[in-house]
Amino acid sequence: MLSVFQTFSIFGVINRSIQSKYYGYDIIQRNISKKMRTKGTALLDKFQSAIKEIERLVLISHNEDDYSDIIKSIGGEVEKFLKSTIFQGTKNNKNFNELINELAPLGIPQEKIDFLHTFRKTYNSYKHDANYTSSIESCKEILKNAQLAIDDINNLGIGSVNKPNQVQSKRTVWLAGWDDYIGGMTEVSIFIPDNSFDFPPAIEHFNIDINGWYPVIEKFQATGELLMGEEHIPDNIYKIWMSGSDFMGAGKFTGDIAELVKDLSSYINKDKEALLLSDLKRKNDFSSAKTAIILSLYDTLKCDLWKDFSDLIDEVRLRASYDYGIDVDSVYAQKILSCIREDILVTNRQMLKNLTDIIWTDLIGYEKCTNKQEICKEVRVAFDSIDKLIIQIR
Repeated sequence: MLSVFQTFSIFGVINRSIQSKYYGYDIIQRNISKKMRTKGTALLDKFQSAIKEIERLVLISHNEDDYSDIIKSIGGEVEKFLKSTIFQGTKNNKNFNELINELAPLGIPQEKIDFLHTFRKTYNSYKHDANYTSSIESCKEILKNAQLAIDDINNLGIGSVNKPNQVQSKRTVWLAGWDDYIGGMTEVSIFIPDNSFDFPPAIEHFNIDINGWYPVIEKFQATGELLMGEEHIPDNIYKIWMSGSDFMGAGKFTGDIAELVKDLSSYINKDKEALLLSDLKRKNDFSSAKTAIILSLYDTLKCDLWKDFSDLIDEVRLRASYDYGIDVDSVYAQKILSCIREDILVTNRQMLKNLTDIIWTDLIGYEKCTNKQEICKEVRVAFDSIDKLIIQIR
């Protein structure tokens, strides 16, 4: 059965002034129950996004790096999941292979353990063996089988899989979208809440597939993190935003920015974005590149699987591309990466793996943090003594 959103998409020709006021958001708001995102479902979401990307690649021109990067990006997440969520820090001395074997006494069938071992071997081979090769069809099957194994673990309620997924970098932002029917995309921006501007400062900008807007809206409305409609945005700003005939809607998001950015990034159509003027491309937007690099750095430091500084930078670059939708050839991303201080990260590695949050602040707030150590002075990224990453965003 088609949703209100899908019906709007199919028939296309509707009265935009009615849509901008109504949108079907109130219907969705009333009819979906709030779903708590658990640690287990968070990892399943990542697998689903990975499989979706593999399926997209199958239909277009691609090379092996495109899908090997997908395997590498999620492999570290699975190992971390086993250590921190399943065994809750009691088996940190075990390697990936040993952690998977430890699942048998917990009731996981041997078939599912074998699925995870196949996934582990593929991940390790792509990460450490330059001569390793596999087909995209095999990688898709490996991901699907590993997802089945994680689903079994979740269903058994092992460890802390059913605990709420830890929300990092939680803050309130505004989300707005505008359709570009000719280009087949929806322009989406994440704004800092500031009603002193008609177009307040944006920290992220996306050009997503035209069919991507509604799934993202529905997902975060279901969790209660996103409230759509004009009552959640100051009147002066909402009226200006909706004055264009292509306005899709806007709302207030309060939650984990990283999760919102990941979901929006999963709907980026790289082929269509490549046709845009240079200034309109996500990779050429400084604030988007900065946010993607910071979120990727946070994830990499928390995961703590890097061998050396060069390996860390490679992992940040990979996460920025796959998880947060910034092309590796982004000039802004390259410049930010080149400013990251090796001595600070290597010396403070044990502290940085225990980071608990990202603090997004302005220049005054950044300068007030007197006990910080700067990781990247040029773009004002630092960490403090209470396990927080501090970022100046305006």
